[in-house]
Amino acid sequence: MGDNQNYAFHVSVTNSVSGNVLSNLITLSLNYASAEYELQVQNCTNFAIAVANTVGFNIPESECIGSYGVGQGATPGKFGAYLKNMNLPNGATRNNDVGTSPPNNECP
Repeated sequence: MGDNQNYAFHVSVTNSVSGNVLSNLITLSLNYASAEYELQVQNCTNFAIAVANTVGFNIPESECIGSYGVGQGATPGKFGAYLKNMNLPNGATRNNDVGTSPPNNECP
């Protein structure tokens, strides 16, 4: 888990979640925070895919696999490319404009 406040992004997706889903997201986050980092199978993009799937986006991890010099695994670029073109679940919205993530103290 890293601090990505004020980082540029090229696509974002927004969706509301229920209390049960939020509880599942908290559990997922705690599990990832205590898990051993593994570039090919347990990296930041794998976490983002797991979060997206927990809220109902149904993103196949195989769609986000790319090469990064020392092997293959889920990559942020492939994940972003998938987000730009995927069918969104009801209620979700997509922003394909370049932006900057908010500072941590401004996150809802």
